[in-house]
Amino acid sequence: MYASPRVRGHFERVSMTNCHYPKNLHEPYEVTASEQYVENGRVLKRAVEKIVDPVELNAGMKVSDFYLENIIAVGADGSLRVVKLSAGNFDVADNLDAQIGAIDASMQANVEPQNYEGE
Repeated sequence: MYASPRVRGHFERVSMTNCHYPKNLHEPYEVTASEQYVENGRVLKRAVEKIVDPVELNAGMKVSDFYLENIIAVGADGSLRVVKLSAGNFDVADNLDAQIGAIDASMQANVEPQNYEGE
């Protein structure tokens, strides 16, 4: 039994996009945008279909405008997201190997742990 085209599951709704980009980055594409208008003294919003032209949108920009050095130079680095690099499996294995070696060495030397509060 097939569901009605109007009924969609949560995953299907979330995975659908309102914007279908062209294969290349210089062709215009259509998006669903929000537009404000005034009716009877009230400001309302409505969804409208608009054509976005990437060439016109990015006119006057160069690739060097987005270099990290230039972003820092103009002081716009405060709005950048913090990004952390996670260690790969080999780095984790090497770190674990070094820790096991240190634990083994301390056990061989019969050394008490430093945070141990003895009697």
